[in-house]
This record gives sequence, C-alpha cells and structure tokens, in this order.
Amino acid sequence: MNTIRKIKNYLSEIIRKIKCFVRETKELAGLIFFKREIRGTEYNDLAPVNDVPECKEHIKAMEWAFSNSDRIKNIALAGPYGSGKSSIINAFLQRNPSIKDMSVRISLATFTGGQEDGDAIEKGILKQLFYKVEQREIPQSRYRKLHRISYLRVVCMTLLLLLFLFAAIFIFSPQIIDNGYQLITNAAEKAQKPTIIVVLVLVLFGAIITHLFSKFVQLFVSKISVAEIKLSSNATIKGFEGKEESIFDRNIDEIVYFFEETKYKVVFFEDLDRFKENQIFIQLRELNTLLNNYDAIEKPIIFVYT
Repeated sequence: MNTIRKIKNYLSEIIRKIKCFVRETKELAGLIFFKREIRGTEYNDLAPVNDVPECKEHIKAMEWAFSNSDRIKNIALAGPYGSGKSSIINAFLQRNPSIKDMSVRISLATFTGGQEDGDAIEKGILKQLFYKVEQREIPQSRYRKLHRISYLRVVCMTLLLLLFLFAAIFIFSPQIIDNGYQLITNAAEKAQKPTIIVVLVLVLFGAIITHLFSKFVQLFVSKISVAEIKLSSNATIKGFEGKEESIFDRNIDEIVYFFEETKYKVVFFEDLDRFKENQIFIQLRELNTLLNNYDAIEKPIIFVYT
C-alpha cells in the first residue's frame, strides 16, 4: 500500500510540474507576443513628409512652373488646412536640390502671435527673412543681430593694423626704428643677456597685449550689437496722398539689399491661408514685381504661396 501511495504522489507531483510548466510557457509566449506587438507599432508624427507618391502630379506642376520662370514669378499652392501642402513642398525640394539651396521658407503658423493685421504679418515675414542669413552676408544692413565675433578674426585684424603701422613708421620715420633697436641693445647689455632673449621677451609681451586688446574689441563690438531685429510699426509715415506706408514700404531698401547680396532667389510663404487679411497677397506680388524689375538683382525672384 505504501508503494502504491508513493507512486500516486510521485505521479501527482509530475502532473503538477507539467501544469506549471505549461502555464509558465503560455505566459512567456504571451509576453513575447506583447513585446513584438509593441516593437512593431509605428508612431507617426504630424510633421510634413518628404515622400508623397500620390502628389506626383502637383510636384510636376511646380517643376513646370519653375521651368517657365521667365514668365512665371508667382506660384500658389492651394488647399485646405492639413491637406499636405508642406509635404508637397518638401518632396519638391528633395527632388530639386538646386532650387532648395537658393530657397527661403517662411512659415507664419504662429509667428505673428495670433494677430491677423497686415503689419503683424509683414513683420513676421521680415524677421524670418533677415534671421535666415548671418550678419556677415548682409554687413550693410541697418538691422544688426546679436552675433558671435570671431576671436581669430579680431587677432588677424589687430596684427594687420600693427603691420600697417610698422610699415608706415619704416617709410616715414625710420629713425624711430633705429632708436628702438638701440634701446633693445642697451637693455640687453644692462641685463647681461643676449639681444635675442630681450627680443623674445618683447615679442611675448606684445602677444599678451594683442590678446588683451583683441578680447576687448570682441567684447566691445558684441555689446554694441542689437539683440534682435526691431521692425517698428508704431511710426507713421505718410505718402504723397496721405496714405500710411506699410512695413514693406518702410523697409524696401533692406529687402532689395537682402536679395541683392544673398544667394536666395525663391521664397516659400507658408500658412498665409490661415489669415483673413488678403491685402498681404497684393503687397507680396507688388514686392515680387519690384525685385524682378531691379537691374542689380540676379533674376528671377520667385514667390510661392501656400
């Protein structure tokens, strides 16, 4: 009887272990399946994409318009909000890198702070336009941005200035150089050191002075730079017929100078359709005409509205 009971207990233990193994295997299989589901899930953002195969016809239409830029200077890409206009632009620029290199993209989705008046829109356009390039590309612009002054550039300018002064002294007052050399020789004799040692000490001293002077110039130039471009819309300027000038009108020289000095020839104005202000389209078209009629600017200048 004891033997039969032991066999039953042994078989019961084996069956219990088998059930536990099966249960653990099922749980493990479910966990692996769950993990695979997570890894296989695709999360998509709402940003514009570069691959829009269903919009190939739109891209071909834009390419046709750009190929006829001698006649077409204003292009409109129409469609409701969220229809994929920005994705079409991305795909178009990806297929045309030469156009992408000379393009500026200006988005007014949130740049105007919710204002829909013409001045706010124009101000947003100009700010993005001028912040696109570095200060050195438009050095004569009245709107100076806070920018980093290269220390190496300041040092080189300082050394060139010292070289110019030395050359001027050598040409017009050579006796000053003779007197300086005599002072160095006398100092070496008094210090009982070779003349070359005294010269090296003077060179080291001059290097320290150049470093301190360059740091001062770098800090001074940065301090007098304006922290941001301020396009005031408070001032009232009357035209010949008593009509107030827009921000574009007051800054037309700056805009022309921008396109004259930089490589940018194509401007994409995105999210303009969010505003109820239609006058901005008329002003941008007038601006485009003015730029394309200006002889000093390399043509054509193309505006794309979305």
